Amino acid sequence: MIFILFMISKMSKRIHKEIKIFANEKPEYVKHMYVDNKNTNNVYFLVCGPIGTPFEGGEYVVYLSLPKDYPMKPPRLQVRTPNGRFQTNVDICASFTSYHPESWSPIQNFCTIMRSFVSFLTDKDTSPFIGQVTTSDEEKQSCAKESKEYNRTSGLAKIFM
Repeated sequence: MIFILFMISKMSKRIHKEIKIFANEKPEYVKHMYVDNKNTNNVYFLVCGPIGTPFEGGEYVVYLSLPKDYPMKPPRLQVRTPNGRFQTNVDICASFTSYHPESWSPIQNFCTIMRSFVSFLTDKDTSPFIGQVTTSDEEKQSCAKESKEYNRTSGLAKIFM
């Protein structure tokens, strides 16, 4: 029992530290972050589509599910807003997610994960990966235009209020 409480306390300290880092070093295109008060393993980000990409003007909710032994193990990552690049509500396979624990380093944090995510979002590589959606730039632009309304009507926008 004491070990479990120690793990929870240690994780809470790490998350608190990462919140401070995020506040001071907020990655470009990441508008907001929300850590669920009831379950600090659930972390949400609001990512703005980068300028000059098909995602420009869009707002995408990204969900991290932190494992109980975070930061020793990588998080799961899902995109909750339709975007034309990733399936919604499906774990994304990337080097900074739970699909590739061999690539993970505990030195990574919310900022590095979100920087990697934004880079991956706009990457033009069409190699297949788990969680991928293949669409045209026009379809991505359409998703970007509809994203704010989707977040509002689906209740996702409430996360950040």
